[in-house]
Amino acid sequence: MSYLAIVDLGSNSARMVVERLNNDGTYTEIIREKEDTRIAQNMGPERVLKEVPIARTIAALKYFQSQYSDFEPTVRAITTAAVRVARNQTQFLTRVKNETGIDFEVLTGDEEAYYDYLGVITTLAIDNGIILDTGGASVELIAVIDGQNQSAISLPFGAVTLSETFNLANEVSQRDIAAACKDILSQYEVLPWLNAHRGLPVILLGGANRSLARMGRTILGKDIINQIHGFEMSVEMVEHIFENLRYMSRQEREHIAGLEISRADIIISGLLPLLNLMQLIDAPRVIFSESGVREGLIAEMMKNNDKKYYELTPDERLASLHLDQRATTLWHDNQSETNAQLIENYVSDMRIPIGILKDIVVDDKHYAVPMATEEPSVIAAANHGAKLLNKLGGLHVKSPRQTVMIGQLLFYQTADDAIAQFVSVNQQAFFECAKHAKPSIYRRNGGLLSVNARRVSPTQVSVDFLIDTKDAMGANIVNTILEAERAVFSSFEANFLGAILSNYATEQVVTVSAEVTVQQIGGQHIAEKIVALNDFAKHDIYRATTENKGIFNGISAVALATGNDWRAVEAAGHAYASRTGCYQALTTWHIVDNLLLGEISMPITVGTVGGTITALPQAKQALEVMAIQTANQLRGIMLAVGLAQNLAALKAIVDGGIQRGHMRMQYRALALQVGATVEELPNLVFKLSQEQQVDARVAQELLTEMRK
Repeated sequence: MSYLAIVDLGSNSARMVVERLNNDGTYTEIIREKEDTRIAQNMGPERVLKEVPIARTIAALKYFQSQYSDFEPTVRAITTAAVRVARNQTQFLTRVKNETGIDFEVLTGDEEAYYDYLGVITTLAIDNGIILDTGGASVELIAVIDGQNQSAISLPFGAVTLSETFNLANEVSQRDIAAACKDILSQYEVLPWLNAHRGLPVILLGGANRSLARMGRTILGKDIINQIHGFEMSVEMVEHIFENLRYMSRQEREHIAGLEISRADIIISGLLPLLNLMQLIDAPRVIFSESGVREGLIAEMMKNNDKKYYELTPDERLASLHLDQRATTLWHDNQSETNAQLIENYVSDMRIPIGILKDIVVDDKHYAVPMATEEPSVIAAANHGAKLLNKLGGLHVKSPRQTVMIGQLLFYQTADDAIAQFVSVNQQAFFECAKHAKPSIYRRNGGLLSVNARRVSPTQVSVDFLIDTKDAMGANIVNTILEAERAVFSSFEANFLGAILSNYATEQVVTVSAEVTVQQIGGQHIAEKIVALNDFAKHDIYRATTENKGIFNGISAVALATGNDWRAVEAAGHAYASRTGCYQALTTWHIVDNLLLGEISMPITVGTVGGTITALPQAKQALEVMAIQTANQLRGIMLAVGLAQNLAALKAIVDGGIQRGHMRMQYRALALQVGATVEELPNLVFKLSQEQQVDARVAQELLTEMRK
């Protein structure tokens, strides 16, 4: 058993309920409170929340807190139209958070309509109808057809705003009512789905409509006038009550049984959305509901409690995290329907900046290379390194003839000779099985190349399948073939451990080399120090780790931009760096005559088609920017970028220190961190560069001084 407190800050009133969530999936209301806060009062066309309503609202929220705090509930605080459109929304929500500790979620109009719908259909037996929720500053309309939310919209007018705009608070004139009706109808009539659902009943929510129900029950002599949920009223009675109200003064309306005094000034305006809707769709009757947004929120929570996490929608998973409104909005606004299909338990996208290595010459061809990275200076270094290496004709690639991936069938508790003999005599069966399992790769002239048994230990054997995957990265191809091949080894089922590709694609070792003159690199002394620093990484694992990380700054940025598996690329690179039993740098630099020669070799598995590459539009665009046709081209370009990156890093370290070029980009990141605008960035970065010591405090002080 647990407790849920819902705080609902509407444009006219604030409401709070505490619900006990029972273990059997039901819930019981413990507390219900309402305060007339009128947060939308006098907002006017400038859409600014005023101080008096703000103070009144904060006082009400503090009172709500005093009522629910003893239950230690989960608190869900929502607010709707007035705060949604307020120009000072952020300042208001920050003040509320500071003074009450309550984090409000600002519902969109669509969300408000959705929760209205959920609240109604879970508590009333409604198959067909039009839901109308008349709030203080907005009206929500939802068409319910066969129990489903078929159409919904939130319109920017309500009881408070109509009253203020058309002078409907005190004695009202026919002219003002006519002007308000004209405005309302102009917004209704552009909704074709309203006319398509003529003759349906109207299901009513909202304070003004609840007041209408209480007045109607009083006229009918009902004993309990507040028992309105499911109460029905004829169109004629609605019109009769309105006709009586329109000719009364505000003081006279304050004495009508069933009408709260605090609503006497907004009851005329609050009923106009209903009257115009009834006439437009020729509604036969109205039905009142006490269940709306708050009950919809509870219904969603209870429904989600019955779902497994993977069955939730992205927004439902976001809601379960109980983030503040700013974070929720940020994550929601970065959602993608495509990406939601790629991973499990999806909630949002994380955007990584993409920059361009402007020109790198690989095998006599110029390429512009997209790079995705969050780290400052990486792309600048790649451009600098490429510029140096382009001077003598660029970089040159030596690639294997085929794109060969390795798949493994793993066996244990067995002698290697038995499996080795089995593999030797069943070669034809393996090839036939592979062709049957993945005919599409054979149509592209790829497929199984060889099968060999390899002893791993005295009791462990790997049967290695070498498969040409052409221009695909190949994981799905390899794993599909392996799963089929397992059946061929049925006699060894008791010894079978698993079937999986290897990311250590030793048949795909690519070598990229380049050269630059000693003079172009900064002279003999600088060239010799570059060679010495690189040699240090051949003998010291600490230096080798950092040097290889710098290489992958370039390689992985290209892999990420093109939708390839950068984790697999890095894993293979690190394994290759350890192939001698000692982890060392992947690059080698040495001097011959007047030239500094560099080389990088490693197995690299990437693709240009299939999988997420095809599913991600930006990955396809990145490949189009490079205008490459094959996976072999991409491998060469990626290692070329890695070699250029390495040269730039080594030169920076031996020729003045890595920080000198790096810090300007760090200053930019720090300036953004403390809240500088794009326009303020250049000036703040310059000021930071003049300081002896730089941190967030210094940056904040400089920014504050700039803004004076």
